[in-house]
Amino acid sequence: MNLELILTPAGHLLLREAAAEIAGDLDRWTKKVVKAFASSEEEGLFALAATKPETPLSPSLAFWRDLGCRYLDGRCRTPRGADFEPLDLPPTSEWADTLAGAPPMQGGEYLNAFLLERAWRNLDAWVREEVAGFGDDLSRWLKKNAPMWHQVGRVCFHLAENVRDPGYPFAFLATFAPRLSRAGRVQYQPLSKALEEHAGNRNKKALIELLSPVHLASQTSAVVKELVDSGDLFHPLAWTPDDAYRFLQEVPVLEESGVLVRLPDWWRKRPKPRVNVTIGDEKKSRFSADTMLDFNVELGV
Repeated sequence: MNLELILTPAGHLLLREAAAEIAGDLDRWTKKVVKAFASSEEEGLFALAATKPETPLSPSLAFWRDLGCRYLDGRCRTPRGADFEPLDLPPTSEWADTLAGAPPMQGGEYLNAFLLERAWRNLDAWVREEVAGFGDDLSRWLKKNAPMWHQVGRVCFHLAENVRDPGYPFAFLATFAPRLSRAGRVQYQPLSKALEEHAGNRNKKALIELLSPVHLASQTSAVVKELVDSGDLFHPLAWTPDDAYRFLQEVPVLEESGVLVRLPDWWRKRPKPRVNVTIGDEKKSRFSADTMLDFNVELGV
């Protein structure tokens, strides 16, 4: 990709387009980025991080995309339903590491911690303004504008089929998504890992924020309350059909509380019934009127 980000002496980012890009030879992701930077620097940084690029990035674009991804990662970890306050800046030591790893870029001599902090604050202000116009619903806004970030930092309840055990044909597992992979995929981990990662007083606040939707759900969901009280929430479980049915009845309550729920696709999209017609019970070498009148009709899905 021939797109480059240039830092001006005043500390502003400009997107430089090569001849191929100016001529219109752009993929869909790049078109969105170009359009976003034409609107504002903040919108451009968000567009860089919101979705996965379709082609390899230039070093300068990759550097600023990492900044946008770091911001979205932090924003996704803010408590659901809490006041939408400005997001804290990363520690000073992280800015030092970021500057040390900056690639050569036009205007790189103007890059410093102050400019990184300003870019962070401006991006944060833009995101909060956009979310405010979306009904103060960060989750719904992310789902529309940055879908791959929608699940980061959130607890997810998984219900799946357990075909190997006829007595307990369903399986339940609670997970959380601590981050995105380099490939832009959500990385799920068992919720028990959250207890290990956030152990100690230093990370107690982060653990409380992560589990706050579960606590909220337990106040209205009998299933979640039982899972929390028994400690089974932190272990994979084999469920009977009755267990699965109770859980499915409470999915709307869970989602309203901020807990994500993943179900098999075919449960959400029930296939339309169809009629299967089988002509003849036995193989016949010739097709005749008798064959056409020898048929079986059944309901299929």
